[in-house]
Amino acid sequence: MHDATSPALPPIDLRAHYQARVARGEIQSDNAQTNILEKLEHLKEGLQRSEAKRQSLLLRLLGRQPAAPKGLYIWGNVGRGKSMLMDLFYAHTQVKAKRRMHFHAFMQEVHARMHQH
Repeated sequence: MHDATSPALPPIDLRAHYQARVARGEIQSDNAQTNILEKLEHLKEGLQRSEAKRQSLLLRLLGRQPAAPKGLYIWGNVGRGKSMLMDLFYAHTQVKAKRRMHFHAFMQEVHARMHQH
């Protein structure tokens, strides 16, 4: 798990970073991954816009909060690159409050919180 104190990398288009890794021979291009990257890039931009709006003095004075973008659930077989894509998304999404968890750790936390109440 990573928290917001983890250093963020410079802003970059996720698709460009992925294609650069393919060009260097680090990974093989995968249509399913590139389709997910399109959605992750859209989510990244929405989160960054939403955070910028939250910092607006006028919106805070009016007591308005911008709507958060709709999230994304990624699923698939083991070894398909889901964690790699999420690591890329996490590293290049420029928001202050963020937390990276693997699905299994997330579900363990959900279950633990359910049993607390």
